[in-house]
Amino acid sequence: MDLLEQVFNSLSADVKTEAEKYLTEFLSTVDPNLPAKIKIFYDEALERNMVN
Repeated sequence: MDLLEQVFNSLSADVKTEAEKYLTEFLSTVDPNLPAKIKIFYDEALERNMVN
């Protein structure tokens, strides 16, 4: 997750906004019945402000 955060934070502002949009859209549709690791990833991304 640290590496993903470093890459995410190194993006230019407009690309970062697009990436955040697509990541948020993808993760917000995650079915609660999916493996717990996806929920952990989502929670971590949310905590690091990579999704909103």
